[in-house]
Amino acid sequence: MDVKWPPQVEAQLKKVVSGVSSRSVRGQQCALETLGLLRSVVGTCRWKTARELLERIRWIGRVLIDAQRVELTVGNVVRRVLLIVREDYAQLRRNDVGATTTPSLHDVLRGREDDDALDAQVPELRQNVIEQISELYDEIATSVDPIAAMSREHLHANDIVFTSGNSDDVVAFFKASRARFETLVAETAPSMAGHRLAARLPNATVVPEAAVYALMSRVHKIVLPAHAVLANGALLTPSPGYLLALAAKQHKVPVIGLAPLYRLCPQYPHDPLDLADLHSPQDVLPYALLPSSVKHDTPPPQVLNPTLDLVPPDLIDLYLTNTGAHQPSYVYRLLAELYSPLDHDL
Repeated sequence: MDVKWPPQVEAQLKKVVSGVSSRSVRGQQCALETLGLLRSVVGTCRWKTARELLERIRWIGRVLIDAQRVELTVGNVVRRVLLIVREDYAQLRRNDVGATTTPSLHDVLRGREDDDALDAQVPELRQNVIEQISELYDEIATSVDPIAAMSREHLHANDIVFTSGNSDDVVAFFKASRARFETLVAETAPSMAGHRLAARLPNATVVPEAAVYALMSRVHKIVLPAHAVLANGALLTPSPGYLLALAAKQHKVPVIGLAPLYRLCPQYPHDPLDLADLHSPQDVLPYALLPSSVKHDTPPPQVLNPTLDLVPPDLIDLYLTNTGAHQPSYVYRLLAELYSPLDHDL
């Protein structure tokens, strides 16, 4: 698609692509900057029909996803905006023709729509979509607040809570609780993100991964941040989340995932390594050690340094979202509300 953008949009696109590809912008901030870019596309670009607008938004989504495929929030936000365009357009068209019927459940589940109708011009669509994007922006900006408010129901006095990573959502969740509890933080070697998280929390102790299983019998619950929640209910979380969840299952310890809705992704985990966000193995096995430890006539060792773990849905007990608490089996229903089946593949 050969697209010519206004100078303002082109400059904003380059800025967002640079931030996403360099990983200087992540998570919630990445979602907000993507929304700001899409709002500019809707408001300043020249388009006449919903079909043209959908194609422009899809093009932006593909560019941002190619810039950083592990940052799944980009695709999620783009799909949310595509659904906004489809729903607003359908509603305005029904108002224009005076239709009183609503789509059947069969049509909703199949994602059917009248392709010919996408070429009709609806002048009010631009303003409606901009307003809906602004509302979505506010929802994402404040998405952690409802999750943090639920901490009083799940964190109790004298609890021992285990977590990992260095997530703002976890910090807000723990600090919102009025109870005094002890926090264990996985060290997360070799990045040592656990030390940075422990420095932000009161009464936190850093635990090396080797001691996780030994301490699990004393733990009351696991709280894991969500990098993404996939279509089958699996949780993509900072390493060593999978280790914590496995140990928790053996000791019957509940596992809670903190997952704002913008982190729900309609993608399935066909190959976990594609989502593992592999970093350089230099931090795990320095290259200087290889000549003395590997013979020339043998293949070199394969060393993986994943920063994200895929936790299967059967190891997760509950997801806390900004709309409430849900079990992993309910994720499919949330995805049906958030995204159109037509937009799962951008």
